[in-house]
Amino acid sequence: MNGPVRRRWIDRFTWADLALIPVLLGAVLQVRRWAFGQSLWLDEEMIAVNLRDTGFAELTARLVFNQSAPLGWLWAQRAAVLAIGSSERALRFVPLLFAIGTLVVAWLVARRLLGPVGAVVATAMLAASPALVRYAAELKQYSSDTFWVLVLVGLAIAAVDRTVPSTRKLLLWWIVAAVAGWFSMAAILVVPGLAVVLFAVVARRQGRGPAVRMVLGGSIWLAAVAAHYLVSLRYTTSGSFIAEFWIARNGLPAKDSGILERLSWLAGRPAALAMDPLGLPTGAVTVGFWILVLAGVVIAVYRNAAVGALLAAPIVTGAALGVAGLVPLASRLALWLLPVLWLAAATAVDALARVAAPPYRQPTRQWVPRVAALAALGVVAVGCLTALRAQVRTDVGRPAAVDRADDRAAIAWLAANHQDGDLVVVAVQSTPAVRWYAPGSRLRPGWYARGAEPSCVSSVFPEALRGYRRVLVYAVEGGSQLTTLRALDTTLDRLGTRVDERRYDLGRAWIVRLDPTAVAAAAQQPPDTGCLVLNRL
Repeated sequence: MNGPVRRRWIDRFTWADLALIPVLLGAVLQVRRWAFGQSLWLDEEMIAVNLRDTGFAELTARLVFNQSAPLGWLWAQRAAVLAIGSSERALRFVPLLFAIGTLVVAWLVARRLLGPVGAVVATAMLAASPALVRYAAELKQYSSDTFWVLVLVGLAIAAVDRTVPSTRKLLLWWIVAAVAGWFSMAAILVVPGLAVVLFAVVARRQGRGPAVRMVLGGSIWLAAVAAHYLVSLRYTTSGSFIAEFWIARNGLPAKDSGILERLSWLAGRPAALAMDPLGLPTGAVTVGFWILVLAGVVIAVYRNAAVGALLAAPIVTGAALGVAGLVPLASRLALWLLPVLWLAAATAVDALARVAAPPYRQPTRQWVPRVAALAALGVVAVGCLTALRAQVRTDVGRPAAVDRADDRAAIAWLAANHQDGDLVVVAVQSTPAVRWYAPGSRLRPGWYARGAEPSCVSSVFPEALRGYRRVLVYAVEGGSQLTTLRALDTTLDRLGTRVDERRYDLGRAWIVRLDPTAVAAAAQQPPDTGCLVLNRL
């Protein structure tokens, strides 16, 4: 008697698995960016100092430089430091894994929900995303956010898509949500909205009893979040500084704004998000993309109300938290929305592709859906090509520096040129660079400076220079450091002669030979609090 016929592994693939091609392309782009091993920048240096200089237990307390991140992510990074070292590539290895994992999960979700066209479009848009490629090679937790949010959405969809939600699947979802919350703040944010949808689905399909049991499973998640808060999250950086930072960048509505002003602010979010983190060109492509997102959610709800609601839940959650002024909807802090938005847009493209080429219609009646499908594919193609062009653009074999300085090279130059009798002075935001790239070196102790008016003359800075022959200076020509850099330029030009200077992308390092007479004279001036303020490095 013949036994069961074994399916060949290749027979398990479908046309939707063509989406693996953009997944592989996206992984190549991410690994390529990671392999450049660029210098850490300010935000990375601040978290890196904590990962290198503190143990697992100390990472549960308040971090140096007022940094914050989910404890699970911090512990994973600390383990990577101990296992493979503290080079730039080693530090960014965990973010790279989460970014590649996001692509893989997107493929798995898309092949379940969509046809071949939709699956390829979803993974292609995500693979070409400039923001995801960038944060695959940065020592920050944002790629972990995209991964875990997409995992939670995907598991929730799998639980309700084609079958009656089982207790086992829902319990698994709560367990994964509990784990995700230790690696991603965004995962904590999306769970309540997804749980509401799951509760409604279970109550409608199975009745009140199973729905109540489903909610009781949330005690696992609540316990995990409470434990995370007590152990670590209570030290998370918050307060007026963070709020003002994002309000100034329009990532949050003004604190005193009313409901109408907040809704007006929300209406401006699509254009801002299209620019960053979605990385879309402005104009018709941005408008077309948001039309596809809205249409995709509507189509998903029409096909399967539960799936559509789960797809919409993170978007609604983000909008509500943004209007409430709790979570910024801008740039990297909105990266967690990116996979869901791409999936929604791909759902619309997939539906148009199916309508445009059904086998049972006459070609003469298909020109309207075909035009619509071609327009949608045009939006996707232009967006992907624009993003890809940004990815492959290089400068001297590495990604072009847009808003970063090469701190690694600058600090190495200062260390190589430092002599006995020299003093190191850096702008305040360059102190993490010295602490990271020159730990325990003779560059410390030195001074870090904060400045106001470049024309200011005060005895505070010259008094600190007494007894030194030269000053080695480093600052970044951008952001809040620009004022300090100008003040250092102006003051030191009065007190000595510039003998050497180097530029490191947006950073500038130089050496000044001091004039003892000028320093002594300037030290006699009355102090002025508006001038350069110095603190020990």
